[in-house]
Amino acid sequence: MNLWLAKAASPDEARLLRKYRIPDQAFEEPFAPEYVIQTLSFPYQYGRAFVQDLFDEGNWKRVNQAYGQLPQSTEQIMHPEKYRQGEAPVLVEDMPLLLVLGEEWRPIKTNTLGEWNTFLMLAYGTEKLAKQVVKDAEVAAAGWGGDQYQVYYNASSEQSVLAAHWVWDTEQDAQEFAASMQAYLAARFLNSAITLPAGMCWEYNSQTTCFYSQGNHSLWLLAPDQGTLDLALSLYTQFQNP
Repeated sequence: MNLWLAKAASPDEARLLRKYRIPDQAFEEPFAPEYVIQTLSFPYQYGRAFVQDLFDEGNWKRVNQAYGQLPQSTEQIMHPEKYRQGEAPVLVEDMPLLLVLGEEWRPIKTNTLGEWNTFLMLAYGTEKLAKQVVKDAEVAAAGWGGDQYQVYYNASSEQSVLAAHWVWDTEQDAQEFAASMQAYLAARFLNSAITLPAGMCWEYNSQTTCFYSQGNHSLWLLAPDQGTLDLALSLYTQFQNP
């Protein structure tokens, strides 16, 4: 698109395209959340840079080759050198929380955040006071190796449980993420820290949350109370005695 603009567009066409703004009706809400705007811009920012990197390496032939070997993660798009090196995501497969939560809980979603959504959570979450500085969030999310999150819901009590487990390239990457994540949680839960044998934990507004680090692994748990959180933690044995 940029190549066409530079080579084929008339001055009037180039001027009109540069002035174009997404119409308000493109969003369901009058004021879209920041993370939605950032996600919509991802293909135009990181996707364009990714394709440009391939183009610079081997023109359109190299770009076309990528259709037969698509990026496996947002990390590979954000860091084209990792795509070229074939740095695949680490597969994280944790046991389902339903094994310990009980039949009244139902699974909502099990998926992967990736580097991009990890960054969005820290820098562009809905809790204004918890938002981390963009550059700090970028550093914290870089070095992502793989992750899996699970969300469960109890309709009778209208309560939710979240477990998010990350694997990082190095322990240093894990430490950088831990520092940013702890600042995020402290702000989100209004510094309402509680003392527990392991992990860093907070309680606020009928929610208990804890963050754990072990080597190059990180775990975030969010539950309605400490008892439910402990049930979830029982499935993550590597974090029980950090």
